[in-house]
Amino acid sequence: MCMHAQHQYTSIVPVMYLVPVVSARRLICSHLRPHPQSCIVSEHALRSGMPRAQHWHPILAIIHVISLFVQNMKLRSTAVSSSLRRPRCPLFLLNPSSTTNPITTTASQPHSRRLSNMLDPKSLMEDLESELFNYTTGRFLVNDALRLRERRRVFDVPGLFRIIARALNCKTEEIVGFRKLGEGGFNRTFLITLDTGFQLVARIPYPLLVPKAYALASEVATMDFLRSRRLPIPKVYGYSFTSKNEAETEYILMQEYYQYKKQSPLDHAKNLRRYLCLAPSLVPDDDSLNAFCIRHPDLSDSNLKVSSDSSGLQILSVLDWQHAAVLPLFLHAGMPDIIQNEEDEVSRTMVQPKLPDDFGELPEEKQEWEMELLRRRLVHYHYSLSTATHNRIHHQGLVYSLNTFRRRIFNHATAIWEGETIKLLYALIDMVSGWASFAKDGTPCPVAFTEDEEAAAKKLYLALANAERGERMLRDRVGYGEETWVPVARYEDAKALGQEIKRMTLKACAEDEETTGEEYAVIESNWPLDDMDEEELEEYK
Repeated sequence: MCMHAQHQYTSIVPVMYLVPVVSARRLICSHLRPHPQSCIVSEHALRSGMPRAQHWHPILAIIHVISLFVQNMKLRSTAVSSSLRRPRCPLFLLNPSSTTNPITTTASQPHSRRLSNMLDPKSLMEDLESELFNYTTGRFLVNDALRLRERRRVFDVPGLFRIIARALNCKTEEIVGFRKLGEGGFNRTFLITLDTGFQLVARIPYPLLVPKAYALASEVATMDFLRSRRLPIPKVYGYSFTSKNEAETEYILMQEYYQYKKQSPLDHAKNLRRYLCLAPSLVPDDDSLNAFCIRHPDLSDSNLKVSSDSSGLQILSVLDWQHAAVLPLFLHAGMPDIIQNEEDEVSRTMVQPKLPDDFGELPEEKQEWEMELLRRRLVHYHYSLSTATHNRIHHQGLVYSLNTFRRRIFNHATAIWEGETIKLLYALIDMVSGWASFAKDGTPCPVAFTEDEEAAAKKLYLALANAERGERMLRDRVGYGEETWVPVARYEDAKALGQEIKRMTLKACAEDEETTGEEYAVIESNWPLDDMDEEELEEYK
């Protein structure tokens, strides 16, 4: 069984796209300076080169590459509004009143045989509660009504048809099929079929996606760049970064393929300044790890379209490039979240996983847990081995000394502030206490913490870690995902199970002599799977 499992997981390890962008060791110097630029990159920017600088952090080098592409976008687009041509900061350039596709593309030649069905787009607007405009893939155990409202998007179907017709140089009457294809975390996709049989996909973001214009602009530019590097990326036929168009929504038309305390932001700002003092020492001495590259931000089975034939597995398309970033390789070299199992000691040691010797004597529930543990370990283990064999540069980043910590502190520092800063603070304390591993040429540490600061941070961090451990156990038991998402078919069962676990937890607390009445009340009123007042929660951020 173990050998079969190994073979199975080896065959499904996804390829990681680490696309080299530019070697920029000369740009990685002492500290970060503000630089108001944008978040898109293209080959034009890479060929344009970058200025030499004595005080540029890796992030600034990325920003410069990006800003050049924004200028290139303006030069290439002949159909964007005049607002794109004003000499303003590039971050504010991507908000045209109406936008057609500046990537010069035409639709593939359709088939000659025509379908006969006629489709009236106005009829699709008669029921605004239909699945076309609403989230139907899953439910949410917490604040279900609010989560569903965030994903509701009513748009003008006839207007979208007219946009599609112009993009494909056809008539709206030739569109004979329009149905919802799927729903993700931020977008809803639709499959459009012409009477010739030709198909394309329209992707429309939910209202909750912010900043919508920049997210779409960045993704379109990223896809354009990666297609130019001959990666299997869907072709874009048209897009709009704004809802000011006939469809009244943002969209992309593309090729179809098979215990918290209220904290002041000043605390976080202080920790960010500390991070900037330490950041230059995170840069590896190995120049090969400092080459800039782009990597898919969310590799999962839903974003990889794979076919299997006599020659083996073949990647047909890599989808969903929202939030893709250009970073030095050492900051990109990590395992996808669905694969990594770094919290497990066996996985960290890279010992070949196996079931315990007494597996057959274990009770059924324990056997199920051991099988799941083996699955996680095998995926982690074979991903690392496959990377070492097929992507040595990436593997070099994976195993580079302290590189997991380098990525972790970088992620904490660049993440959106959501009301707490303890994870960044604790990482900073870790780096200061282990400064000898990062110091270059005997450079003294530019940041210091008192014993009281360290003790207070450790206490809060461990309390938070313990709470997160409990939440993970609850998540594994009930079986929900991000934002308490569950499939529609499991909603009622998952909701009931969550309440049953709450009842059992409160019963255990009531029978525990060490649990005070105040602690009981806190647990009862703050159960993770109960609806909450999110406006009140915002006050703690």
